[in-house]
Amino acid sequence: MCLFMFLFHLLVYCPIAHSIWHPLGFLYELGDLDFAGGNVVHISSGVAGLVSSIIIGNRRGFPEEKFKYE
Repeated sequence: MCLFMFLFHLLVYCPIAHSIWHPLGFLYELGDLDFAGGNVVHISSGVAGLVSSIIIGNRRGFPEEKFKYE
């Protein structure tokens, strides 16, 4: 878990933060204003959720089997 957190921070969070907060970052140049860090957190967590759902893929039996919770 510590290795994952280190790699995620280094490879995902830092580049997004740099692009938003640094004056030469592309999101900063587009006029994105982020004072509390919410954009960085939401962008990185949204991309992480999208990538993990792509990696996991569809559930077994989809769409032939119906998913019913009783």
